[in-house]
Amino acid sequence: MKHKMLSDEEIKKAWGHANFRDMEKLDVIKQALLKVATGSYQGFTSHQIVKELGLVRKNYTLTARGKYCLYELIKDQIII
Repeated sequence: MKHKMLSDEEIKKAWGHANFRDMEKLDVIKQALLKVATGSYQGFTSHQIVKELGLVRKNYTLTARGKYCLYELIKDQIII
């Protein structure tokens, strides 16, 4: 199954009236996904956004699309 990155419309719909000051929306999503992947605590709002986007499950694990999006968001920072 091919997964798609997030569209601007999807992000806008899930974002609602959230305010993370000067942080870019994709940076908030990337940090939220990293926190889920590592089992770290995150705030309610960022968790709700990634949950609304279908990137995390109720049991606080990444969906297949969540894994795909996390990889796409961090792949340029990975040094092998």
